[in-house]
Amino acid sequence: MLTTVRGGGNFGNVTTFEFRLNEVGTELMVCNPLYAAEHAREIMHEWPAFMGTAPHEFPTEFFLLTIPEFPHIPEETHGRDAIGSCGVYNGPVAEGEKFVQPLREIASVLLGLSGPMILSISSQCSISTCLTAK
Repeated sequence: MLTTVRGGGNFGNVTTFEFRLNEVGTELMVCNPLYAAEHAREIMHEWPAFMGTAPHEFPTEFFLLTIPEFPHIPEETHGRDAIGSCGVYNGPVAEGEKFVQPLREIASVLLGLSGPMILSISSQCSISTCLTAK
């Protein structure tokens, strides 16, 4: 920041933020399928096509990973390269389950971490909590 004050650098300073809050229910539908990496081309083609018509209540992100050796994860998936996405449907769970179902069927799911999630002050989205989602 000192460089900017002196007139140098190639960036700006943020002086204010404005936030718009959205109401969130106590139960959300989490869509977090992990697919084998060999399905990446298919997933990266189909997912954006679906998201083009998705409501703003369903933001998603993508990630590539090697499945870790966690006790809650099936041993046969340990060390496998995967492509995953994580999205949370902010609306009624039954509606969310129906909405995300096509995304869970794009390719064979290597590890399914999708399901309803109860939101509380102490909630954390981790692999172990997603695995125990019903």
